[in-house]
Amino acid sequence: MQQQLYRLISGINRSVQMYSKQNSYYPPIININKDMSSKEMLNELDKLERYLRVPQLSYLTRKSRDPDSNYVEK
Repeated sequence: MQQQLYRLISGINRSVQMYSKQNSYYPPIININKDMSSKEMLNELDKLERYLRVPQLSYLTRKSRDPDSNYVEK
């Protein structure tokens, strides 16, 4: 399951990177590797999902609801 989740996040991340370049939006910072737990990968997938909901607001940095998240409040 972790390998499938890794492939899914990697594919979505490549698409988000291309989309953000075409539309001059800031892409989310996604840190994934094959050794991450499923929970950590789901946190990264959540970042991508939030970006895809409203990419126009990508310049804003919000503190995540999840305390284990890598988001930094500015």
